[in-house]
Amino acid sequence: MVDGRTRYRRASAIVEAADGLDEAAREALVARECAGDDALRAEVEWLLRATQEEDPAPPPPQDLSGAVIEAAAGSDYRLLHLLGRGGMGAVYLAERRFAGGNQQVALKLLHPGAWPEADAARRLASEARILARLSHRHIARLLDAGRLQDGRPFLAMEYVEGERIDRWCDARALPLAERLRLFLKVCDAVEYAHRHLVIHRDLKPSNILVDAGGEPRLLDFGIARLLDGAADAPTGTAHHALTLSYASPEQIRNEPLSTASDVWQLGVVLYELVSGVRPFPASAAPLAMGHAILSGEPAPPGRAPGRKRAVPEDVDAIVMKAMRTAPGDRYASVAELAADLRRFLASRPVHARRGRWWYRLRRFVGRHRAGVAVGVAFVALLAGFAAAREEQLRAAQRERDRAQAMVEFMQGLFEDADPSRTRGNRITVAEALDLGVERLRSGPALAPATHAALLLSIGRGYTALDMGHRAIPLLREADALLAQAGAPLLERGRAKAALRRAYSMALDTASAIAAGREAIELLRRAGAGDTEILRVRINLLYDHLTVGDTPLPTLRDELVGIVAGLEAAPGSDRELLIQGLAVLSMVEVAAGEDAVAARHAGRALAIAKDMYGPEDPALIYYRFTDSLARIRSDPAGAVRAYREQIADYERMNDRPTPGLGALYTYAGRALAQMGQGEEALAMLVRGEEIARGFADVAPDFHLNVLSLLAAQYQRLGRAEEAERLLQPWLERMEARAGTGAAWAVNGRIRALNVLGDIALARGADAEAADRFRAALDTAARHADVAASGLRRASADGLCRTGSAAGGTQCG
Repeated sequence: MVDGRTRYRRASAIVEAADGLDEAAREALVARECAGDDALRAEVEWLLRATQEEDPAPPPPQDLSGAVIEAAAGSDYRLLHLLGRGGMGAVYLAERRFAGGNQQVALKLLHPGAWPEADAARRLASEARILARLSHRHIARLLDAGRLQDGRPFLAMEYVEGERIDRWCDARALPLAERLRLFLKVCDAVEYAHRHLVIHRDLKPSNILVDAGGEPRLLDFGIARLLDGAADAPTGTAHHALTLSYASPEQIRNEPLSTASDVWQLGVVLYELVSGVRPFPASAAPLAMGHAILSGEPAPPGRAPGRKRAVPEDVDAIVMKAMRTAPGDRYASVAELAADLRRFLASRPVHARRGRWWYRLRRFVGRHRAGVAVGVAFVALLAGFAAAREEQLRAAQRERDRAQAMVEFMQGLFEDADPSRTRGNRITVAEALDLGVERLRSGPALAPATHAALLLSIGRGYTALDMGHRAIPLLREADALLAQAGAPLLERGRAKAALRRAYSMALDTASAIAAGREAIELLRRAGAGDTEILRVRINLLYDHLTVGDTPLPTLRDELVGIVAGLEAAPGSDRELLIQGLAVLSMVEVAAGEDAVAARHAGRALAIAKDMYGPEDPALIYYRFTDSLARIRSDPAGAVRAYREQIADYERMNDRPTPGLGALYTYAGRALAQMGQGEEALAMLVRGEEIARGFADVAPDFHLNVLSLLAAQYQRLGRAEEAERLLQPWLERMEARAGTGAAWAVNGRIRALNVLGDIALARGADAEAADRFRAALDTAARHADVAASGLRRASADGLCRTGSAAGGTQCG
């Protein structure tokens, strides 16, 4: 199999030979040289387009400002005015109108050739949903993607009004330190996306705008992947959205990409920000530029011809490490690049220049110029230097090994997903993650830190797909590896937070609480930011609400304080705010304050609609919260909403998940409340089927749904089916109730009440009394979580047997 480097060299030679030929002669040459090699021909055709013009502008299309156009999914867009045109199409400021509100967006109307064919629609929709879940204050969100009613492809992005980052810095004559601090915010956004297994592929100043508040916003995150129309070709490669002067060597060579490609592109952007010039001038011929990118490192920014400002040697070193030709020689992650920049800003040694003792000494003196006996410091440092230098060399080697291992793993994962290796089939995101696990298990042994980082990435990917049950074993292993390796507290805290989320998604709430408490403790000890800790805290309060182990007033008071603080703080995280409002709404539902709950849930949903697209799975959660708040006051409306959420959920997910089982269960309970017994039964049957599939990881959830289904059978007069359903699970229910988990406790009480009622109906009063007494005993042992309604039903049942005594009042 020809690799990307060899193919690129052959393609370059063909393009050079074609230079100066007319169209017919050029086509004949290409056909002859590429005969039978579709991948080589695709490479040649791309290079030919690049040599003609890097970003060719299409013929000016009609200006559609003022028009209203409809999307196939039900939204429509009113085009306000043209923002610009480019090689991919035209961009309009538009008003997006959909059920529940309007929103200003940047609408990209693409040329027909820019979009995958119809047989790739499912892959496209799946990837668009993953991208839409990127929620970060410095990332402009993808809101919608697909085809208009007339067949034209489109992308709807969050509209950002701002100025490209390089021009914004130059217009304000920003000093170096301020430029670096602004760039660090860009790094944080890219690193966040990488944790969610999304790479940008086209980072450049024009895709980074600075808004009126001085905050950077990244545009087109992941769009290069969506526009990978060639992904169905044998090479699985895209050149559609490539900007040559910012392309990484592996992009030029047509190789599988990893996060290392984004590290390179960030290095190019940083080069331009600090020096005022590009490492590879735009005036260079495209083919020559491609050769320059592949041939080795450019001049450091501090020595770049035509540079506009001085660049410190430390910054030179950081930029050049990010732009090393081999991916494994670069920073292992964007987080490591950012960490080195922060070291520079703090006047500490940067890792890009490790191993030079005189350099470290000079940085030490720079930090201690005032009030320090420099001579003593010199002696002390020199005395211990020999041992320190050996450790530095070992650390540098470990860092290189880790970077290389991670790059090789991610490249292998992308290669495994290549259609040429899957017989032309596109695989889903979940299947790609499955391949990643298989590769990790069967591949060579890795250093603990590297192994843990890969486990965390794959685990977070599963969790983002609502597959917490698949994430849990991976995240537990990563957590253990980090602890054994003595990893930094911040890394361990983030791993615990990821594990908490996976447990919660799998509905193993007791484990989620334990992991959440540990995460908060580790993050606090590590000095993590308030926002990061608060995110875990809000989710932990939700977990406590679910298990019922914390008084509702306590939960309410803390959440009210959190929401008030977020609303009062300028520029606070909106996602945190709506999470707090949603959990507060559920607390009010549990307290019977439905009007207050509906107000909080309605606010959360309104903000979520502004943040997320209608196809974003995150929106389903806030729609669910809103339905839950209205289930008693408007059960018919809640049922309609649940049906819509179920339909959307099933359309968005290839496999059932605990979350889908919960939606069916809530819909069944609402229908039962309305007296629609058979419809309620059908919903509960499906909910129990799904929950049973996850009984090993979420046993209490399954047993609770099982008891609800049995109760519905009994209400419909189908006692035998209710008994047959419950009998095999009674011992399991008793064992799980012993843990004190709310779902398990209430599921057992409900099941015993159902069996007691059935026994009473057939005249077996003694058997019925035993069932009701067992239910009351369970409620007494776990009074803090036992539902009062179920407890009253047990007492009433015992009274009806005529066997009540002592503490049971009958009346």
